[in-house]
Amino acid sequence: MDIKEKTSRSSNPIKFTLFKEGLFYKCYNEDAMVFFENIKEYKVNSKYIKSMNDTVLTLGFPKSQWTNDGRSYDFLNKLGTQNSEENDLFIEFSLNSDVKNNFNTFKSKIISERQRAISNAIVTPPEENIINKIKSYDLANRTPLQAMQFIQELKEIIA
Repeated sequence: MDIKEKTSRSSNPIKFTLFKEGLFYKCYNEDAMVFFENIKEYKVNSKYIKSMNDTVLTLGFPKSQWTNDGRSYDFLNKLGTQNSEENDLFIEFSLNSDVKNNFNTFKSKIISERQRAISNAIVTPPEENIINKIKSYDLANRTPLQAMQFIQELKEIIA
């Protein structure tokens, strides 16, 4: 099952789908929002998918958090789920009400938070840092030994 099929399945307003991916359950887009807002506030990731020309939201958690017997879906009672369908690829629940409205607002919020985190994490590249150190170094008022120590510091930054 590819990403397009998974996101298509998650857009169904009366279904909630958890996909089985290795040792994890994963939900996409609308289902990730539903899980985050109604069950547990796990980290929601966003990734631009070129083949879809869109950003996809994902949320995952270990199967071990499901329950010991793997068949008890107690934490989904908060959603008012009725019956479920399970196969090798996913578990799908029927919802009593449409809890998937406001997805576009949620998606915009997640994407903007991620962009803000990325821009805050950007640091000065080492090359620019070295150039700034050289430009600000007052060579005229340094001894030859201090100048050699400065060069050694620059070498350590590069290494």
